[in-house]
Amino acid sequence: MAVRPAADGDWLEYFYLAQSCRGSGIGTAILGDIIERCDRAGQDVRLNVLSGSSAQSLYARHGIVVER
Repeated sequence: MAVRPAADGDWLEYFYLAQSCRGSGIGTAILGDIIERCDRAGQDVRLNVLSGSSAQSLYARHGIVVER
């Protein structure tokens, strides 16, 4: 995964977990840390996610709202 700073917020990019790691809490821990760091810096977290992606439920649990 990568976090790319931009004028409209920090973009979370390439956030992939191996299938064997999914559902273990690793993604939740990583995403929570990223959001916390961005909050402290006063930056919004933004991302692009494929429609129908199973990761959408992870993002929703962290309060990330789909814009489009």
